Amino acid sequence: MNDFSRFITAIQHDDVAEMNQLARKTTRVITDFLRIHFGVSKDDAEDCAQNVLLMIISKTKTGEIDGTKPAAYILVSARNEYFRLYKQNKRMAGMPSEDLLESTHNNPGQLLIDNELKDLLYLCIEKLNAAFRRMVLFMLSNPEAKTETLAREFNTTASNVWTRKHRINQKLLECIKKNS
Repeated sequence: MNDFSRFITAIQHDDVAEMNQLARKTTRVITDFLRIHFGVSKDDAEDCAQNVLLMIISKTKTGEIDGTKPAAYILVSARNEYFRLYKQNKRMAGMPSEDLLESTHNNPGQLLIDNELKDLLYLCIEKLNAAFRRMVLFMLSNPEAKTETLAREFNTTASNVWTRKHRINQKLLECIKKNS
């Protein structure tokens, strides 16, 4: 019986000591698998391994995994988890960092509203066309940028920058009204 099968068996029998020991080995195998086959960073591989172990434990306890071919199932799950993480990171790569949109309110209720608006803003930014999205992200990353700076960055005139900013504001406002 390999370590993966023993891990599934330990989960099924609620053998916590054995499960913990085998979880470390399984984590190492998953991490190495992702790093070697997909070139994943150590941190991302460990995150994926942790998520896979939690999923395996949950599905084993509910009877969805019976222990037949556990190695293939675990490694395919690790691969899928990495692809999910990669897709999520790629989608969020262009988004401004959280601290760019942080609230200055001390009121928890207002903070909740601000967080909901921030999430809605992210959603609406994702819906913009690529050129508008790029401009919004640039402006959020460089809030002090003057119109002349924007014109140089986007290879256009100052009046064209004003027009684009107005159109972007209109599209974001429509999206926010539609989705709130």
